[in-house]
Amino acid sequence: AERFMKDSGVPVALDWYWWHHNPYDTSYPNFWPPRAGVDSFRESVARLNRAGIFAQVYTNGQRWDCDDPTFAAEGGDQDELMRRDGSFNRHMYNPFTRHRLTQMCGEAPHYQDKMCGLVRNLRESGLPSVYLDQIAMTSYEGCYNPKHGHVLGRSVIPGFRTYLERVRRENPALLLSGEDPNEAYQDLFESVIVCYSSMERYRARYGFVATDTIEMVPLYSALYHGVNALFGSFAMMDGISPWDELWPADQRWKKEQPWHELFPDQYAIEFCRGVIWGQQPTVHNFKTEFAEKPCFADDYDFTVKAAQFYYAHRDWLFDGEMLNPGTLTCAGADAKFLVRWVFAKEGDYNEYEAKDLPTVLHSVWSDKDGRAGVALVNWSKRPQDFSLVSPATGRISGTLKPREWKWIDVGPAR
Repeated sequence: AERFMKDSGVPVALDWYWWHHNPYDTSYPNFWPPRAGVDSFRESVARLNRAGIFAQVYTNGQRWDCDDPTFAAEGGDQDELMRRDGSFNRHMYNPFTRHRLTQMCGEAPHYQDKMCGLVRNLRESGLPSVYLDQIAMTSYEGCYNPKHGHVLGRSVIPGFRTYLERVRRENPALLLSGEDPNEAYQDLFESVIVCYSSMERYRARYGFVATDTIEMVPLYSALYHGVNALFGSFAMMDGISPWDELWPADQRWKKEQPWHELFPDQYAIEFCRGVIWGQQPTVHNFKTEFAEKPCFADDYDFTVKAAQFYYAHRDWLFDGEMLNPGTLTCAGADAKFLVRWVFAKEGDYNEYEAKDLPTVLHSVWSDKDGRAGVALVNWSKRPQDFSLVSPATGRISGTLKPREWKWIDVGPAR
């Protein structure tokens, strides 16, 4: 983060996973203490703050590890969400540890007390923001647990809203971040992580197994841009999924392929989609070596220029309104994608080839003063001509250099 901020000259944020003493997707909500110790953690947070790097850490705000001893000992079994048929939403996310995480009801006093204590520790460590996973995306069911005081089948939304309001009340200066676009909790989160711009990478996980090319559209940005700060992607410069050192060592991949050479366009496509859609540029599993090894030089330079481009036009891309994109005509190109889940065992991956993807991506914006502009990017490694017709811009034509970001001022929107 420090290196990228120096190279780009723009503000940088760190969404920090795996700071906690427990393996990822295991032993929730027992995140505290930090795995490197409380003092070391707080020193790191202070270092980030001094550098001007905005940081938040990962927590799961909704689930308890039902295979952890604390679940029954500390009241987790009393707070669990029950479905209409009497079953529980216990899901094994992590096949390495084989622990199940179970969903809490919106009225979960034992769980919520633990989480509020955790958030207090994080706030007192100097963090400006905390990420509470899963609430925003998946807390919409009804709960039929007869042990709870609510009416059977009541939606969990009111309970989770009360829980979030408590977190905010007890930590008034703290910002909160959630997972994925949401409507029931929009007013309680300052930011949300959005990863659907990288859907090809995990298409099999979401049921996209057909060979047809998926057309990705920025629906949430078009409807709600400006309500929450949007960031996120699964774009990885080297294609290597992150590995938690606390997972079983024998499950780790022993040999990685040069994925960035085998799938040379995947990173650029996944990364630049979100930027064009108004999301803050985000790299997944970022490593210092990306700035140092010649084999990553082109992708790293593309990323630096993206950050500079977004920051220079943040009046539109962050604070503005997405307008009717109109129709852009350009050449298409095929691109191969590595399909690999973070928990995949060695050799468990697929390949997917998207056909005739547009080589130039664009979006049309207005700022708060009604000035319109067009964001353009050529993700390919060849010059590309384009022609755009939209209600706000009329007709615009031009040529983009390989891997070029371009902004066109239009003036007052038509």
